Amino acid sequence: MIDEVNHTEPCHKKSQELTPKQRRALYLLAEGATLSGVAKTLKVRRETVSRWKNLPLFRQEYDDVMNTTRQHLQHRMTTLADHTLQAIIMALHKGYYREQDLYRLLERAYPSDQRNERQ
Repeated sequence: MIDEVNHTEPCHKKSQELTPKQRRALYLLAEGATLSGVAKTLKVRRETVSRWKNLPLFRQEYDDVMNTTRQHLQHRMTTLADHTLQAIIMALHKGYYREQDLYRLLERAYPSDQRNERQ
């Protein structure tokens, strides 16, 4: 869930110009809610949410939230991949796994047709 209360971006003056309902709509949309779902949650018409979504201020705030979220997820995925690789290397050095065992694990996780698509 996108944390609207503890959003890590600096508080811009423009974000303070959005009404509380508009700000809530922004975060609901960023989480993947539909226009109809947002409208129902906020007890407004779907057309109202659509109009908000087209406001330059709303669009800029939405883009800021999505960019921040994307950067955060990319960082977390990179960190997770690094930690996983370190754990595999440590396990190999300590003799917990043989190289052929790791290949079998990788084959189960990524069958050869999927591995070929990634290359």
